[in-house]
Amino acid sequence: MKPLALPFAASVCLILSGCAPSSVHPLYTADDAVVEPALEGTWIDADKPDDSPILLEKSGDHQYTMSISVPDKKVVQEFDVNLVRLGNELYMDIAFSDQTVDGTKLELPLGAFPTQEIVKIRIIGNDLAYATLDSEQIQKQNQWDSLPLALADTDHGPLITAPTADLRHYITIHADDVFGDFSHLTRKAPQP
Repeated sequence: MKPLALPFAASVCLILSGCAPSSVHPLYTADDAVVEPALEGTWIDADKPDDSPILLEKSGDHQYTMSISVPDKKVVQEFDVNLVRLGNELYMDIAFSDQTVDGTKLELPLGAFPTQEIVKIRIIGNDLAYATLDSEQIQKQNQWDSLPLALADTDHGPLITAPTADLRHYITIHADDVFGDFSHLTRKAPQP
């Protein structure tokens, strides 16, 4: 297992369709984190409406909290989300925050630390399109790039070790090359 919390890996891999490479450093900076009011709300996979909904709420000046609740397993996971706009694209920077099981908060295992999951997003009305980093595309791009993205191999794939400035530069240049196809979530209609 790469050095991050097991609950985080399980949730993000399952919720965001696939295990994308994580980053040791964030993509955003405190100076350029942005707010996107259209992100707030409860989102579901329209093809799997019984799956756990994803609740996104503003929790600070430029921060959101993403909560995923699995009622039948009595699990609630929370993540810190920051947004950054690089070029014409909007990105979510997601980091594990907290997990409770049956009301009991679980601590991270010794030596584990949350990493950053970087997701490209587009919000149009009630559609939240998202694309995760694709490790195969990053490795292919790195073969040809004069400034490849710094990676460390782990048991479960690459871990991005590039500092924030290098990561931002790489993502800006390769926004169309290193992300997978977009998947979609739909805003859940409020209960009457």
